[in-house]
Amino acid sequence: MIHNIFVISKDGRCLFHRNYGEVVVDEILISGFLSAIHSFGKEIGQEDIRVLETLDTKMTFLSEENFLVVATIDQLDDVDRIILILESLTEQFSKEFGKYVPDWTGDTSVFRGFEKNVTHTIFGKRTKSKEVIEKLNEIHLVEYKGDKWINDIFSLSHEKIAKWLLSKLDYDNLSDLGSIYYIVVSLALLGKIEDVNAQEILDHISMCQNIDGGFGEKSGEPSKIWDTFTSILILYLFDGLKFVDKSRVVGWLFRSYSHLPLSLENTYYFLIIFKLLESINEIDREGFAESIVSRHLPDGGFQSDFIKDESSVDSTFQSLIALKLLNSSISKKEEIIWFLRKNQKKDGGFSDFLDQKRSTIYETFHAISCLKILESLDKVNKEKIIDYTFSIFNKEGYFCDETRRIKTPLRDTFYALLTLVNLIE
Repeated sequence: MIHNIFVISKDGRCLFHRNYGEVVVDEILISGFLSAIHSFGKEIGQEDIRVLETLDTKMTFLSEENFLVVATIDQLDDVDRIILILESLTEQFSKEFGKYVPDWTGDTSVFRGFEKNVTHTIFGKRTKSKEVIEKLNEIHLVEYKGDKWINDIFSLSHEKIAKWLLSKLDYDNLSDLGSIYYIVVSLALLGKIEDVNAQEILDHISMCQNIDGGFGEKSGEPSKIWDTFTSILILYLFDGLKFVDKSRVVGWLFRSYSHLPLSLENTYYFLIIFKLLESINEIDREGFAESIVSRHLPDGGFQSDFIKDESSVDSTFQSLIALKLLNSSISKKEEIIWFLRKNQKKDGGFSDFLDQKRSTIYETFHAISCLKILESLDKVNKEKIIDYTFSIFNKEGYFCDETRRIKTPLRDTFYALLTLVNLIE
């Protein structure tokens, strides 16, 4: 990750500094030090220093006529990628602020506007909700390409829901990556992603990446595939993947999860990560497809990760998405549709177990998504599904199945909104 960006005058004064790490640095002291190192290296080597390494850190330099741009990064980061970022920043600073440098009197507010350039170059432009939904379509989390919002279709208190979701984002103490993922996607579905401070979230995610390349739930936590999945997906939605050394993430995944057979849940996360990192051709696609198809049971569903010889709605969803990501055909569609339809309950939603009377929004989302992928939504009663979804809405601004022993309003709100989006034709 990038820890710091400095713009330094040739006489060693700090013109601009942006910190992306946890460690607070004295930019005046560090700027003088970096400038001295660069001058010394040029003096003895007759050319500009590009990279200087310490045990844990690299410093990358790019020199212009009147100033120096420096980035401090992790030891394992891709230097070529960082140099491209510095080249862009150098060009922008020279064009917009270079005229102020020769006669600069020490007022750093002159260069304060450069912060926007740095943010856009590293993280991308301000993300819009429509763009996020388009990206969610690419990984089949939603199957909707229309122009209307869910609050245009349904009588939905979208402002109240958005307010409740935003209240769960404490930027001074950001919660686990899964919760951030639920909030970000939910706000996008409501057309409210622009209200999120993306930079704070991306800073937090960068601190959750470990030296092995994966991501932990929080800074210092061990790498896990769920946390890596949510991190990569959020970075993707906010155009932040350029900020990540993809080879490190791919390397960790190959070391940790490439052995077959994987659980269907981990297969689903694994393939989406590889898809987003544009590395899916590096895996044994045929082997993965064969492993998934082998889990297709006679009842029409795909074998659960938790109950031997029994299908589940979520495993069926994960299997269908995985096959689409692998560009593999989906066979026995009518059997899959029959399996899904028999799991619809009287209350309108879906559940995994035939003897379970009440639905869950979790399985309802997965069932609806499967049917939409199979172009068979017309084979279930959509009005009953909508009624069920709104039956778990709380007037405080969230969805929650209050009958469950463990209440998960954030997760339920996420799946409820995805369900409603996927019901739109």
